Amino acid sequence: MSNRAWMPLHIADYLADTGHLTATEHGAYLLMIMHYWQNGSLPANERVIARIAKLTVEQWEESRDILAMLFGPDWSHKRIDAELSKADEIIEKRRSAAEARHGKGKKQTRDANAMHVQSKSTDTGVPPLTDNLSATASNEAAASCAGPDLDPQSLESKLRDAAGDKMQPHAGFVVGPVMELIRQGADIDLDVLPTVRSVAARLGRPARSWDYFVPAIQDAMDKRKAAGTWEHRGQAPPPGKPPSAAMQRHERIRQNVKREIYGDENADDAGPVIDLPERDYRPH
Repeated sequence: MSNRAWMPLHIADYLADTGHLTATEHGAYLLMIMHYWQNGSLPANERVIARIAKLTVEQWEESRDILAMLFGPDWSHKRIDAELSKADEIIEKRRSAAEARHGKGKKQTRDANAMHVQSKSTDTGVPPLTDNLSATASNEAAASCAGPDLDPQSLESKLRDAAGDKMQPHAGFVVGPVMELIRQGADIDLDVLPTVRSVAARLGRPARSWDYFVPAIQDAMDKRKAAGTWEHRGQAPPPGKPPSAAMQRHERIRQNVKREIYGDENADDAGPVIDLPERDYRPH
């Protein structure tokens, strides 16, 4: 039985294929394909399939042929089989990449942590339609700039622990935006993780990517710098380096929001000036 907690559902394709189903048949079909996703197939016994679909004997007899049209021979399902193959392939690529990064020359503690993170990622499941190779390249490029102690998978694990259930299970594999902030001087313990926990606690629904947290992390880092707290663990301010296009975009957004709230600090036109000492307050 698969330990994947979610499955891909292509809404447009689903509606195109199932527009002729009744509401009861929609529910039955969804239960059937969810069982298929978790187990790799449906049982051969149609009485068991009917129970999986939560249909009575009469309902099964009425809807059986309609539902069978959405499956192949022996209740096979080509689309789900293809998605399962993609998911298995991507999981294997992630496992190979993790093993390559955590080779025999690494310390035992680092190897144990990599195995834990790898297991957690596999249990969560990998989005079958995500271009994992480009995501991995993006993370590793950011890691090469950020430092050896910022492994993308380790950072992802810490971010997910901080966000809890406020990050979608199939999202958050690309941690490059947060690693870019760390490269610019954000402290993971002082700026990143506390901010993610705080923002996540206020969210009504899970975020779709770590980009959502970047402006708040940027603001936390700026406030800490302004307070002069660069002495944490002997850390020095990062050397001057032009920010990336993504960081420039986030900075523009942050400045626009600040102006909307507080107004333009550099505006010269503050309205007419009233010289209060010269005003005549006597009754007329």
